[in-house]
This record gives sequence, C-alpha cells and structure tokens, in this order.
Amino acid sequence: MRKIIYALMGFLLLDIYTAAHATPQVFDTVIRGSREWRQVALLSGVSYNQLADIFDTNTGEVLASPTLPVGHPDLLDYYTGYRWATTNDVIELLNSYGNGLEKLALCDGCSVGEVRTDPTGGLASSTDEVQYAYVNGAIQLVLNDFRYTRSFPVYAKWLPSSCGPVPCPIYFELAGLTRDTFSRANIAGNIVSAPGTVILTDRNRWSYPYSSVSAGFGGYGFTQTTSLGAWVYRDINTVPEPAPLALLGLGLLGLVVMRKKTSFQ
Repeated sequence: MRKIIYALMGFLLLDIYTAAHATPQVFDTVIRGSREWRQVALLSGVSYNQLADIFDTNTGEVLASPTLPVGHPDLLDYYTGYRWATTNDVIELLNSYGNGLEKLALCDGCSVGEVRTDPTGGLASSTDEVQYAYVNGAIQLVLNDFRYTRSFPVYAKWLPSSCGPVPCPIYFELAGLTRDTFSRANIAGNIVSAPGTVILTDRNRWSYPYSSVSAGFGGYGFTQTTSLGAWVYRDINTVPEPAPLALLGLGLLGLVVMRKKTSFQ
C-alpha cells in the first residue's frame, strides 16, 4: 500500500515539474472566460465580402448555404457553431487582458478607438479618440495566445522604396476583420466606408517607439475586398474540471477505504 502511495506521489510531482518547464504552445483556439476564439490567422487571406458569404453579418452565425472561398474547401469543418465577432466583442476580449487594454473602447458615435504606449511617458487623449497607455506587456500577453497574421518591412507599408543599405525593420501584426462597417471623413471631407478591424502591433518586434491596439474603422486603404484575418468565437460551457491534486486525494482516500475493508474481512 505504501509503495502505491509513493508511486502516485512521484507521478504527481513529475506532472507538476513537466507542466512548469513545458514550452508554451499556441493552439488553434484560445479560451477566455466563457468564449472560445479561433486563431485569427486561420482565416488569413479572406476578405470582408468573402466572410459575408459565410457568416450572417447581423447575427454572426454561419449561413445556411454559405459560399466558401477558393482554397478553403474544409472551412465549415472548423467554423460550424462559431460566430463572426463584432468589434465590441473583440474589444471585450482584449479588455480581459488588463494592463492598459481595459482602456480600449468605442465611444458613442466613434468610428475608431486606440490604445498605445506613449513614448513620452504620459497619459493623454487626442481629438481622434486615441488613448495612450502602457500596453506593451498586455500586447505580449495577447500574442502569447494568438499568432501573428502578417509581417512585412515597416516602410514598405507606405513607401515602395527600400530602406537603403540597412534592411527595413520588420512589421509584425495581429490583424483581423470584424463583421461591422464604419464610416469616416477623409482629409478632403468625403465620407469613406471601411470594414471593421481590430489590429495589434508589437513594439518588441519592430523599431517604432510604441505598441498599439486599434479597433473600428480599418483605415482609408481598407475595402470590402482587402484580405485579412478574422475574429471568430463560440460560447462554451465553463464548468471547471476537478483539479489534479483533488483527484489524487480522492484516489488515495479510496485506496485507504479499500485497505480498511480488506483488513476487516
């Protein structure tokens, strides 16, 4: 009996050690609270219009007769039962990471909200609904769960020319489409519509002085045919599972009871 108990305790200690020293893995789903999110990168290369052929833009649910984009024949195997998220759904997800991300919000009538690290060290807000906060660590927490969706030389985003003799810094991004659309006036005063997006940029992987998270209006360069990732989730049952230590305790208690019964017979 004593050998059995020692063996069980040894297995428990080995399990704890292995878990503590295991390399973190990024899986195809991320669970936060009562929602299970699909990796945004799994739908990279799909546009807003293509997503609207798969998901209902009002409810977010998969359509009864969806049209699948070329190259994604098994897409329904992964997304049946999931919903295409709204911008506020994703904002709620990011708020749960705290450390500055709880400040991310869309005010009434706003087309975009942003939280980013202020390189001057202060906390301020500008006229275009941008809030500054210390979010480098929070973005790293999110990117421990979600994979990057794209990377490219920073200056290539705006300029076709190279960076000269020095290689361009690499721009790493987690970017996904939401099922919303937003409108905003451009410099000329014309109203421009764009699909909803939530985009995180990683300060630790490129040369700019701040990390940032933006939600809402995707930008003047985004259209309904722009390919990006997608924010998709489903609600799940969050009844907690018994802890391994509790299971071990119950197992040991059962062995003790069986031993006593045997000794009485």
